[in-house]
Amino acid sequence: GSTSKSVTALAVMQLVEGGQIDLDAPVRRYLPRFSGGLKNRVTVRMLLDHTSGLRSYAPFFKRARSRAQAIELLYTERPTRRPGDLPVYSDLNAMLLGLVVEAVSGMPLDRFVTREVFEPLELGQTMYHPSPALRRRTVPSAVWRGQPVQGQVNDPNAAVMGGAAGHAGIFSTGLDLARYAQVWLRGGTGPNGQWVSATTTRRFLTRGANSGPRLLGWDTPELNLAEPSLFGTLISDAAYGHTGFT
Repeated sequence: GSTSKSVTALAVMQLVEGGQIDLDAPVRRYLPRFSGGLKNRVTVRMLLDHTSGLRSYAPFFKRARSRAQAIELLYTERPTRRPGDLPVYSDLNAMLLGLVVEAVSGMPLDRFVTREVFEPLELGQTMYHPSPALRRRTVPSAVWRGQPVQGQVNDPNAAVMGGAAGHAGIFSTGLDLARYAQVWLRGGTGPNGQWVSATTTRRFLTRGANSGPRLLGWDTPELNLAEPSLFGTLISDAAYGHTGFT
């Protein structure tokens, strides 16, 4: 589910730390096919804080029969407003970030995240593509023809992309999620010491000039709205998190 989006941001953060990704570089530096018109102005940072101008959602799965076709359709998307102006949540941003990670690392997203995130952070119960044995332990997230669906990504765009995409595909446990949260709360410190520097972690946990409540890969509460935000009214303004459909 949507935990996948913050994990994709964490993968980007590690590549930023290593100097392999520049947050303020245009996306087309890493994905040359994402170019032309307003797309030339979209930066990696804008994908992370949802100021890219891309629309919130597109049902690629209705036209795509393969991962390659879904990616082809993703590349045809254009911003619907001027990039950098305004934060509007978009699944497409996280999908593109997954492709950026693949292009920069030279390996599939699930392999890179498993090797560079899950294993060093000792998240042994967190994965894409749970095995048949682990599927039986997974809480059903949908019902199909009267049968509960377990251990399959509950997102048709991610499914057509092979079950692992920047926006969806990760399964985890409560304990692993707590360990994962601690890495952020402790400024990039993992079970074996500093994993990503506190400076880089802070960059991801800082609002941009036009990003409203959005951090890089995360959302924060808006406490002065006429209607309460999804975070409710009792939460600290120091909190950050991410909502999810599943």
